[in-house]
Parts: sequence; structure tokens; C-alpha cells
Amino acid sequence: MKNKKILIIALILIIVIVGGVIIKIQIPKIQLNKSIKYLKNGDYKEAYLYINEKNNKENKIIIEELISEIFCNRAGAGIKKVEEILQKSTAVIQKVDINNIDYTLDDDINIYTEALDTYINLENEISRNMIAEELRECYDSYFDIMKYTKENFFNVLDHINDDEFINQMSNFSTEMQKDANDFFSYADNHKFKAKTQDIYQEIEKYIIK
Repeated sequence: MKNKKILIIALILIIVIVGGVIIKIQIPKIQLNKSIKYLKNGDYKEAYLYINEKNNKENKIIIEELISEIFCNRAGAGIKKVEEILQKSTAVIQKVDINNIDYTLDDDINIYTEALDTYINLENEISRNMIAEELRECYDSYFDIMKYTKENFFNVLDHINDDEFINQMSNFSTEMQKDANDFFSYADNHKFKAKTQDIYQEIEKYIIK
């Protein structure tokens, strides 16, 4: 009888230990999945804050990589919008009659410019410290470009006689191209964890562009 009790206690201890090991192994996976769910819902700050409250270093790296990829994806779409605005503005400025300006010619540009709010609001969703360090410089530059475009290319024909503004358009285009190259460079050269790439393919369809 005594041996039987000892055996039962031993079995219980084994079950508790094995259960504890299984839980310990599963907890990081559960935490990562919860953070991924936040990402799918577009709650990037919640995903970042949640995973950084935990003690799993690999999960922290994965979430930072995912948020960095999301930022590059959405910021890249913003850069394309600005490129369209620049192209349209250049075309309008080249064909406008200085002596008889038709100010309705930039109405189409204004529609594109107002739509930039979507890309500017990304600053509220993803903060500078949430992305990879090598992207942080172009983070600042990107939002400077977005805000400058929104402020200066609405009613762009108001600047038709502003030589300084016309000259700045060339410099502006160069800075924008640098940011685009930085985004591509990160995507091409960063050594992502294999798990990051698998998860990104899973959540990519949820990303707002």
C-alpha cells in the first residue's frame, strides 16, 4: 500500500513536471500568436508593447522585423503616391499659360494630395522606436516628405511664379528616391529570421496600403 502511494505521488510529480515543461515551451508561441493577431488587426503599437513586456528575445526580434516590413510596405505606397503628385504637378506646370492661368488644372492633384493623410497617419500607428534601427533615419525623412507634399502641393498652381519652389521640386525628388532605395535595401539586405518571413506571408493580405 505504501509503495502504491509512493508510485502515485511519483506519477503526479512527473505529470506536473512534464506539464510545466510543455507550458514553458508553449508560452512563447502563444504570446507570439497574440502579438500577430494584433498585427493582423492593424494594432501595431499594441503588438509591439505586448511582446516587449515578455521575456522572449526571439519573439521581440520577429515582431520588430514584421513591423519594419509593414512600415516599408506602407511607406513605399506613400512614396508612389507622392511620385504621382510630382508627375502630375510637373505636367500641369509645363503646359499652363502663365498669362492666363487656369487654376482648375490642379483640381486632380488636390484629390491626390488630400489622400496623403492616410500615409501621414502611419506616424500615429508605428513610432520610430518600433522599427529596425537602420530604417529610423528614413522614417523621419519619409514623414517630412509626406507633410511637405500635403502642405505645398495642394493648389500647386499658387506656386507657379515661385522659382524657389520649382527648384525645390528637383531636390525633393532626389530625397524621395533616397528613401525608396533605403526601403528596398532593408528588404533585400536584412537577414530576416525564417519564421519572420513565413509569418509575413501569412499577414501580408491584412496590411492596409
